[in-house]
Amino acid sequence: MRLFTLSMKTSALCSISMLVLCMALTARAGDFESAEALAAQGAHASALVLYRKAAARGHPLANHRAGTYYIEGIGTDQNAVEAAGYFLAGARAGVEDSMVYLARLYLLGKGLPRDCERARYWITRATRGTLPHEWKIELDACS
Repeated sequence: MRLFTLSMKTSALCSISMLVLCMALTARAGDFESAEALAAQGAHASALVLYRKAAARGHPLANHRAGTYYIEGIGTDQNAVEAAGYFLAGARAGVEDSMVYLARLYLLGKGLPRDCERARYWITRATRGTLPHEWKIELDACS
């Protein structure tokens, strides 16, 4: 009987754990989806708030979107330093567009110290080793 009681408690704990996990994933996706809807309606300042929330919870594409808003000054003032942080998080999570933005920021020294090697690293990752001709020229000229 004790084994049965332990199994029921374990089962209940597993069910509760799964519920909490599902709720967390739904909230994470919910912030991002809500931000996308607000952005589509042109409510960019409100969208940015939710992108930042989703990014703080680890949503890779939310990091990219927040970075784009900051670099372009959409719904907020332009801020290359903020943008770089979000692009770095997106790039580390595998978002190729974030890698391209990050490489450009390193190349220009905008929001980050100029670093030709890091620019090369990120653009090489984004393009999977096949650098476009324009990037080769810019990286070769970088010193």
